[in-house]
Amino acid sequence: MSKIYFLNVGNGDSSIIQHYSGRLTMIDINNGKSLKDSIQLSETVTASTRGNFGEKKHPINPIDFLKKYYKDEAIFRFFLTHPDMDHLKGIKALKECIGIDNFWGYKTKKTDEKISDTDKKDWDCYKELLKKAHSLQDDVKKSFIIEDGLKILSPTKDLIQKADIIGDWNDCSGVILYKTGNFKILFCGDSDDKTWEHLIKKHKNDISNIDLFIAPHHGRDSGRGFSFLEIVNPGITMIGNAPSACINYNKYRDSSRVDMFTNNQGGNFMFEIDNDKITISCSHKPFAEKYREGKNLGEPVERNGFFILCEYPSQS
Repeated sequence: MSKIYFLNVGNGDSSIIQHYSGRLTMIDINNGKSLKDSIQLSETVTASTRGNFGEKKHPINPIDFLKKYYKDEAIFRFFLTHPDMDHLKGIKALKECIGIDNFWGYKTKKTDEKISDTDKKDWDCYKELLKKAHSLQDDVKKSFIIEDGLKILSPTKDLIQKADIIGDWNDCSGVILYKTGNFKILFCGDSDDKTWEHLIKKHKNDISNIDLFIAPHHGRDSGRGFSFLEIVNPGITMIGNAPSACINYNKYRDSSRVDMFTNNQGGNFMFEIDNDKITISCSHKPFAEKYREGKNLGEPVERNGFFILCEYPSQS
């Protein structure tokens, strides 16, 4: 069985994959609060699963999460989708406290000119890691990640160069496909329109009929196009944290064949995957109770701090 964690880290991104091989892959990091603070359940309970469950107020520090669930295990590979601080804040502590065996990133012309003093240590650590990094470009051979079911679809050298010119690195964001069992999972970073034009042109089959879709840019609207969703045709869509007014809930909900979940609803999410089903769980019990009540599924079962929401069967 493989597992995917989509962590509640405030206005940022952090996902962890435990592969069948036992190796850990981490995609982005953003510091939250300590684990002891984050596991206290919010008092906010809504009448509808579409309401505000307030879990954005209870972020987790990914380092504390790893110490709790993967004691003494280093991160085998870390993918930095792009060099914005909400995707790399905490990288220095991760390197020192947990360990990173293989770092994947790419060089840009972004400087530390607008990096705050409090974030400077993470920026400097990132620049140091880049010196021995594997290149996160889809036109570079990466055959030795295939055994863990990973395929890097973006960025390209051209996308990086164009992002450098305009000074906006969302559109050279890494996009990573993970295939495990009969399922396809897509991690999208902050990818914007030019990235999706590339993906549709070069990787249409890879991005079609995705079972678990980590929505780009935390689900923000951002003035972007959404025609790519017709191809992605997501089963389950995950939305991270961002100001509510910026998130296009309706577009992502309406395009999801099964359901859409947000960190603000369920806190941390866990997806346990075998060959023919995904078991979906979250850390926020009130949301799990409300969700299962609406589906007539009974009380949620708790396993190691996560509460089962539902099962998603293989479509193949």
